Amino acid sequence: MAKKSSKKAAKSAPVVDTKKLQANDKPEITLAEVAAAKEIAKNESPVARGIRFNKLAALPSETPKQVKAKVVRVFGKSGYSSYSWDGRSKVLDVTTEELCRMFRETPDKVKAMWEAATAKKTTTDSK
Repeated sequence: MAKKSSKKAAKSAPVVDTKKLQANDKPEITLAEVAAAKEIAKNESPVARGIRFNKLAALPSETPKQVKAKVVRVFGKSGYSSYSWDGRSKVLDVTTEELCRMFRETPDKVKAMWEAATAKKTTTDSK
C-alpha cells in the first residue's frame, strides 16, 4: 500500500489593514503644545496640577524618579517637600510654566535663583 503524502497548507502572512493603522497613529506633541492646548482648570486638584507641572519640567527621556532627584538637587529637600510648583514659582516671582521651562533647560540657573531667594527670605525672617 502506497503512503499518501500529506500536504500542509502553507501559512500565509496575515493581512494588515494599513488604513486602520494610520488612523491610530498619533502625531508627536511637544510639551509646549500640550501646555498651550490644555488650559489649567480653576477647579483642578493640587495633585493634578503637580503632576502636570512635573511633566512640563521633565525632559522627555527622564523617568519620574529622575525628575524627583533633580528637583531635590535644585531646590533641596525642604524646597521639594515644603513647596509645590506653584509655591516655588511664587518664591522666585515667575509663572509656573516659566519655572518649568527654566528648570528643564537650565537647572543650575534655577538653583542659583532659588538659593538667592531663600537666603533673602531667611535673613529677613531672622531680623
